[in-house]
Amino acid sequence: MAPLRIETTETLLAALDQIGEIVLVTDTNGCITYANYGFERLTGYSASEAIGKKPNILSSGHTPTEVYSTMWSTVLSGEVWEGLLVNRRKDGSLFDCRLVVAPVVYNGEIVRLVSVQEDLTEQMESRRALERQAELLEQEIADRTRDLEQHARALVHAEKLATIGELSASIAHEVLNPVMGISGALQILQRRISEDDPNRKIIERVRLEVQRLDETVRGLLSMVRPKTAERRARVNIVDVINSATGLVRSKALESGIRIHTKCDDGPYLVWVNDVQIRQIFLNLLVNAVAALEGNSGQINISCSINNHMISIEIEDDGPGVPDDFLPKLFEPFVTTREDGTGLGLPISRRIARRHGGDLAACESREQGACFVLTLPQAMD
Repeated sequence: MAPLRIETTETLLAALDQIGEIVLVTDTNGCITYANYGFERLTGYSASEAIGKKPNILSSGHTPTEVYSTMWSTVLSGEVWEGLLVNRRKDGSLFDCRLVVAPVVYNGEIVRLVSVQEDLTEQMESRRALERQAELLEQEIADRTRDLEQHARALVHAEKLATIGELSASIAHEVLNPVMGISGALQILQRRISEDDPNRKIIERVRLEVQRLDETVRGLLSMVRPKTAERRARVNIVDVINSATGLVRSKALESGIRIHTKCDDGPYLVWVNDVQIRQIFLNLLVNAVAALEGNSGQINISCSINNHMISIEIEDDGPGVPDDFLPKLFEPFVTTREDGTGLGLPISRRIARRHGGDLAACESREQGACFVLTLPQAMD
């Protein structure tokens, strides 16, 4: 921008007095010779107070000295200077402003300096408020991120089970609907076959397996996405054990595996969902049979009561669980079996804990694996 050239100082001053921003006119030594109404309104000083003084009466100490040095060298060389300052009003309050200083040239010489200050207080306060809000948001995001990272490490187990829940929902849709159709067709076939037809037993066996599949899938759904209310009843845990062993006994006998149950001091009454508790025993028994398969062995089941808690211990004399594997035994998708899913034990533990009990592996053993299921005793 070229230096401002005027012919009549009085004409300029009359025009400047109409401007709403701060307008100061100084001599080349920096002494104020004119201050407009905007100066009085925005700074609290009267024009008479400012005349003869230098603009540093507005200095706040918050503007670096280098800024003023650059400003003076620029305007005294005949150029216009523009920059941001933090000034102080008469009452001590600070205000941000954009300052433009231009030399007034007359007959080729700088005779005056004219400065215009635009009050940026509202804009800068809004900007600072936004910056503070941004800092707070950044801090909050950092805190939330840290919390999430901490929770993420602690909730890996739950997240994996959440994945199971999504898979289970798909399974429910893709499996349960066909299962219901198969079950209905089997019932029709049963009604059409005479009582003495040998095929009737086969159909009944298939129907029971379809029913078990239906219960298993629905049970998986309720395990990973439990409802607030579920069917529970007061049952003898020995009956649930016998139901589970009956389902795996034939497979065990084929492999030369014997299953012994020693729960003679009962009754061992519990208040549970018997289908889900049976699923725990099935998971443990199937694992034990798989561990012993190819070698004749034995699975022992025993019961005891201590402090109103019923403990059921299931042990086998197979190869057992490696010591370094025990800490992660109940994590989802962790398994020692090639054909295993790694879901049986974590799901079983979750069922047990939902019933107020627990499922744990026994301490390190020389041979075989051992698990203990505990459930609260049903009181009269």
